[in-house]
Amino acid sequence: MLGGPLADVAAADDRDADHSADSTTAMQLRQRIQELEAAAMVAAGMAHDVSSIAMAILGFAGHIRLDVPPGSELEHAAADIERAAMRVGQLGQRYLAVANRRITPRTRVDVAATVREVVRRLAIGFQPTTEVVVQLEAETPIIIGDAVQLHQVVTNLVVNAAQALDTTPGTITLRLAHRRVAGPVGATPWATPDRPGGEYLLLEVADTGPGIDPLIMARLFEPHVTTRPSGHGIGLATVLAAVDAHRGFIAIDSAPGRGTTFGVHLPLG
Repeated sequence: MLGGPLADVAAADDRDADHSADSTTAMQLRQRIQELEAAAMVAAGMAHDVSSIAMAILGFAGHIRLDVPPGSELEHAAADIERAAMRVGQLGQRYLAVANRRITPRTRVDVAATVREVVRRLAIGFQPTTEVVVQLEAETPIIIGDAVQLHQVVTNLVVNAAQALDTTPGTITLRLAHRRVAGPVGATPWATPDRPGGEYLLLEVADTGPGIDPLIMARLFEPHVTTRPSGHGIGLATVLAAVDAHRGFIAIDSAPGRGTTFGVHLPLG
């Protein structure tokens, strides 16, 4: 058995070996976490693209159904395309909801550019009777956030507005503006924490559709709650999760017969 200085040296060597092993394990763990986060970012981007493409296909199929005789073989084929596109969209939304639980790096996001891109891509699949109006302030602030999540917020709100109109002639209006909110914003039935007053970027998506029943309003953002027979109830749940992750809040103005306006407030500070 060692004693004296030799024992001290041996103990120090053991501690150094343990520390080295711990450092190696911690480094490997950090590397693995980084790899998983990178994979999650790629998965989120792919799921987002799949959902967006599925919604565009859904819109094109709707156009086909309007242009062919009811009950014809082409009408049935277009209905099959709609059902398949809806299933693909649901799958993409579910993957996105899982992927967005990761911790993602924040970057500078030009939401005005996101709005223009989403409208340009989705509008070609809307019903011919749907008018889209975009109103952007000349100097829209840049925010720090998750670009994929914010793109999905805009996409889901626009798709929700288009589905609310369905084949009824109407208008979808998108507004983007800088707003100062005075005082704290109290919790709503669909949002948990209060939000402080301050500077916010306001994204409004309004439609002239049938509006929302007050009985549905409190549960509107719950997964799988929908007002449409063909709806899946995932899009608005994804919107709420993304806005909450950015420490923002959502205001809703709606009533049966007078349309709906979603006001997404994203903090600038």
